[in-house]
Amino acid sequence: MNVSIGYLGARNDKTIVKVDTFPVDLHKGNHWLRSQMWFCQASNGSVVRFRGCYLICDGGYLRWPSLICPCPHDPDVRVQNLAKQIMSCRKDVECTFGILKKRFACLKAWTECRKCDKICDQFVACCIVHNMLLEHDGYLSSNHSPDEFVDTNKKRGRDGPGLQVSGGSMCQSGSGSTEDQDVSFQDEAGWKERIAALAEHNHVVKNRQRKK
Repeated sequence: MNVSIGYLGARNDKTIVKVDTFPVDLHKGNHWLRSQMWFCQASNGSVVRFRGCYLICDGGYLRWPSLICPCPHDPDVRVQNLAKQIMSCRKDVECTFGILKKRFACLKAWTECRKCDKICDQFVACCIVHNMLLEHDGYLSSNHSPDEFVDTNKKRGRDGPGLQVSGGSMCQSGSGSTEDQDVSFQDEAGWKERIAALAEHNHVVKNRQRKK
């Protein structure tokens, strides 16, 4: 979805996210992903609607509604279960870097580039070619099933695409009323509201799967 330049020195994640154009544009509503709709199933059968996609991150980032992080120490068991799922997704993202290094020797061993801007251009070029190969192999197709290309005998993340973006809805429609929860991107309350809604949705979906 996006490749950012490297940040030298002792900058932490909270500082970087304030100047990185991708999360900032999403946070301020200037990115096209800000208009995307997604839904959460509530325990009472209703569907809660949200506008604006979010990025999965770790706990070192700002508490923006556009940045969803795991909260493993939350007293709510549902939020703890959501944290396990988010951390599992983050492992897939981290495996993507291993796939890039395996695919492009210049990222794993050494590079002839000596200037910082040239090294950044080289990494961006590798990411572009990587996406082109994913498209060529069918991973970016809207009809692609994540399990279609997965060999369960192989170690997860080593031979697959690492990160897949699904084109479908993240939940099934419920029978209850629809509430518009287009939260503000400026307060921590919106972040907490999204965490709670995602945790409840995850709990409802898990229970439905167990019954099946």
